[in-house]
Amino acid sequence: MVSRVKIARSAAESYVYVLSMLFVACGRVGVEQLDEPYESGLGTGADSGQVGELCPTACENPHGTADCSAGVCLATCAIGYADCDGTPTNGCETSAASDGLSCGGCQSACSNAHGETSCSEGLCVPVCAPGFADCDGERPNGCETDLSTVTSCGTCEMTCSNAHGATSCTSGVCSPTCATGYADCDGDRSNGCEVSVTSDPTHCGACSSVCSRDTQICVAGQCQLSPCAAGRAECDGDLALACETDVTSSVANCGFCDNMCSAANGSAACVGSACVVAGCRASYDDCDGAASNGCEAALATSTQHCGSCATACTNPHGGVSCVASACSPSCTSGWGDCDTSRPNGCETSLDTVSNCGTCGRVCPANGGTPGCSAGICTTTCDLTGTFALKLTIPTTWPGTTVLASGGGNFMWWAKLQLAQSGVGLTGTVIPCGETVPDMASAPFIGENYGVTLPNSIYDGTPLPSTPTSGTLSTGSPGASFSLQRSALLVGATMADPVNGAWPSRTAIVQHDSDSNGKPAVTSPYKTGGSYDAAPTSSLGGARASASYMATRAVFSLNGTLNSCTQSTGSATVPDIDYHTIGCSLASGGDCSSAQASYLDSNGPNYQPGASTYTLVRLSGPTTCADVRAAVP
Repeated sequence: MVSRVKIARSAAESYVYVLSMLFVACGRVGVEQLDEPYESGLGTGADSGQVGELCPTACENPHGTADCSAGVCLATCAIGYADCDGTPTNGCETSAASDGLSCGGCQSACSNAHGETSCSEGLCVPVCAPGFADCDGERPNGCETDLSTVTSCGTCEMTCSNAHGATSCTSGVCSPTCATGYADCDGDRSNGCEVSVTSDPTHCGACSSVCSRDTQICVAGQCQLSPCAAGRAECDGDLALACETDVTSSVANCGFCDNMCSAANGSAACVGSACVVAGCRASYDDCDGAASNGCEAALATSTQHCGSCATACTNPHGGVSCVASACSPSCTSGWGDCDTSRPNGCETSLDTVSNCGTCGRVCPANGGTPGCSAGICTTTCDLTGTFALKLTIPTTWPGTTVLASGGGNFMWWAKLQLAQSGVGLTGTVIPCGETVPDMASAPFIGENYGVTLPNSIYDGTPLPSTPTSGTLSTGSPGASFSLQRSALLVGATMADPVNGAWPSRTAIVQHDSDSNGKPAVTSPYKTGGSYDAAPTSSLGGARASASYMATRAVFSLNGTLNSCTQSTGSATVPDIDYHTIGCSLASGGDCSSAQASYLDSNGPNYQPGASTYTLVRLSGPTTCADVRAAVP
């Protein structure tokens, strides 16, 4: 049995089209799983659209994607297409945007009994034959209205009326037939024979015959001398009470006898011998100011006067109708009614950073430049600037005759200065801090040792930098971020600190990084509590209060650009190198070369494990203290 996506038709085709496009884009069409696997010998590679168990035939989808799961063809339709024939193996074969039989959705056929029709962007577009029109606003049923009827004569809104005779519609024009004593004098055929030529002194006996207003009246179509004063008339024929009618205010005799005032869809009054509209019934109004056609505007349905005479519905980016006295716009794709002013329609492009895909969706910057593409928020990053880098490097070391086996985290902080070009990155790395894990002596000795690298080493004159480079997979958040092999070097200089071999203690070119006149950097041993000063020989004796240390960590980074200001991921650290260039003795003075060599050769053999990094953008002038504060 085939499961198919159905899209219902409504009177607002554009609204249907938007919904149908969403359903088609999101819908998946499939078939029920066969009772038994079908052995066909077909391949299961990507070219056949099959994965998993075999399908009875190749799954194809020229307008979307297809795959095969558990012996069942599954199709995902591209926007504007649908599976309407119920055959899952050929995918989304129907263009719901242009197929007249499935316009906007399956089984949504365009019809037009009086003209032609086509489907454009999921909407039926009728072209009417002469004498017919689309008056109900329902495009799928085409040009349903005959313009030769008295209710739609020549145009949808033209209604022929004749209170004093009959009327017909001929060649799209109202054709009234006047009753005896009446004539069409205003030339407006739609309102029929509006004049009584038997009593109207301005049309007495004929439209062109005018009686003297002040001295004559019209009696049986003849002008006669009036026996009444101005504003009065003899209308009831009873001369016992002559001139009984005030024609300046009588609704039944306005201006002259038998001139009845009326107002379509409302009430009339006589003011100053002239008929006027006194009031309109609910949802109607006199918008043209002409008393002859009364309250001609249907405020509930007229797009020119929707809810009020002054409200005209417009929509430069879609269709519009008037429903229950309110403008009802239907937006074309990519536009929306965001100012909630329905009369001006779909005024807002939905492809901007302030209205992306829907009204009010503001695209976040995420530390970069926001953008909107086809209704989807994007961010373009520029990583040119200064970043705080923290490396967390778990290490272990084996036991020796002097030290017990152990483990702990090395922490490195660095200032990373980057410049971005496309998806390429170049820059420099400057050390800003380091912590070293504590260690313990061999069990029979029972001592604990720790060394501290003071922040003052990094907070003075910046330490020498090393070059680095990297890449991004894209220029947006979510991209992969990588930094190629780089180095952090403290207390020494090297021609190639990134790839050069770590020299011996006596061959290393030390650098007085803390500018205290001692070799390398002075790193005091921890004392007090459970800590002991480090011995300088296997025989005990003199203890060292501080080590003159040179260290290097070579690393590379691979992670994710979480935003334009932050990245996290894994770090690869092949080795941590160090040398004790010299030391100071607790008893005073510097240790001998032999004592320094003992400390250097009996230090831990660090073996780095799976490491991680955190990278955070800094703003404004930055110091190493700012780096350590940003990634504590």
